[in-house]
Amino acid sequence: SALEDNHKYSLRHFRNIHIFQLDHVTIDITNHELVPRHECIRGEPHIQDILKECNATRGQLPVIKRIDPQAKVMRMAPGDVCRIERQTESGHVIAYRVCQ
Repeated sequence: SALEDNHKYSLRHFRNIHIFQLDHVTIDITNHELVPRHECIRGEPHIQDILKECNATRGQLPVIKRIDPQAKVMRMAPGDVCRIERQTESGHVIAYRVCQ
């Protein structure tokens, strides 16, 4: 199913070691009211659909570093795309970032 495919990791996700400070582990940053909802997209066909929708290449997307606290929590690897949903006064905004 699509839910199971979204959580599969390839070997490139296990090449890096992430070191967390104790403060980062005790507080879940994903549940903070000021942090927008982040979703990691790993499937290459889904990423290609997003790039086609945005009329962009991976090189043209903004960057999220893999040392970013949110990227560490999601175990993002270089090449993954992050979907960020923000609720603003003017409406619902979706942005995409590529991990480096």
